[in-house]
Amino acid sequence: MPPYIKGGFSPLPKQKKRGRGSEKVRRAEAMNAPDRYERFVVPEGTKKVSYERDTKIINAASFIIEREEHTIGNIRRMQLHLDENALFAGYKLPHPLQYKIIIRWKRRLLIT
Repeated sequence: MPPYIKGGFSPLPKQKKRGRGSEKVRRAEAMNAPDRYERFVVPEGTKKVSYERDTKIINAASFIIEREEHTIGNIRRMQLHLDENALFAGYKLPHPLQYKIIIRWKRRLLIT
């Protein structure tokens, strides 16, 4: 017989049973992400939406929307595509832990 059966030795280490209070400890150990409210609450002194003209491309601009993600970015992009004078509309999230979207938009040059 194998030695682990005879002597009562188990090949797998025994795992500790965790009580009710240990759930919070385990969650705190695994969390190195920012607090959840930082995803939604705009800090004081920061604008929700800012506008920036593109200096390299004529009739192009960027809108930076703070504390939003893909849902609002895609909705805004689709609304901008409905404009018949829009040549380009797109958005991006700079980083998954930065809660802002950048929407780029370019319109046709209207000559009257």
